Amino acid sequence: MGGYGDHFREFLEPTSGSSTIMVDGRSQDADTGELLFSKSTPLGELASAREIGAYKDLEHERTCVLLPDALVVIDRSVSDASHTCDWLHHTDKMTGLAFAAGPVDKREIESLGDTVCYPVFLPATELTLDGPTALVRYARANKSGAAVVFATLDEDAAQLIRARNGTTLIARKHGDTVRFACVMQPLAVDEKPTATIEPVALVDAKTGRAVGLDRAQAYRVSTPAGARLVMVNYTDQPVRSATASAVTATERVTLVETK
Repeated sequence: MGGYGDHFREFLEPTSGSSTIMVDGRSQDADTGELLFSKSTPLGELASAREIGAYKDLEHERTCVLLPDALVVIDRSVSDASHTCDWLHHTDKMTGLAFAAGPVDKREIESLGDTVCYPVFLPATELTLDGPTALVRYARANKSGAAVVFATLDEDAAQLIRARNGTTLIARKHGDTVRFACVMQPLAVDEKPTATIEPVALVDAKTGRAVGLDRAQAYRVSTPAGARLVMVNYTDQPVRSATASAVTATERVTLVETK
């Protein structure tokens, strides 16, 4: 793929050329992915897969939920040591990423991982998230496109970075256990983004004690088609949403309607 003299080969080979999680700016050591769960339901398509050998001391799991009008992507990386995790999303040459709001830092920051030889991929602008969600919209030449809405929490807010090429989005976090969650909503010409995603607290289904990211995570996702609760359970122990209409999850991924 690609052409001569455009550095496209150098862009494709590293992990930073894929829409995935890159750790400490390094490419993966090996491809050891395994599908953990998949299910088709009336509300949507569910799947969860894990990488346990891509980086020697880190495990990454990605959960995807395809709704009738949106795609939910939930990531978790776990390690005994602290790492810098970059959530990467690539669009195409006909799109342009735009931050919806917030202070944008015009200072150039460090290059991104192994793609230093691909000039247009160097990060150029940065936005620090300071609210419950962050919205990024990218549009094609005819103004159709999509919106990417991130769920954020005070204790694990991400840096949001736009690459110089204008078509690559990076969300960056630091820590030993890191999570990302977003909903991607396709948009027609001149359509405004309406999707939202919010974290939902979980408790142990038996004891009622709060459950952390080591065991599970959950989000309320709202789109024009309705509100849904997405729960990801990383163990075989049942967890329950700490909401008025409590939902118990025993499977790896649970998707239910909610208010």
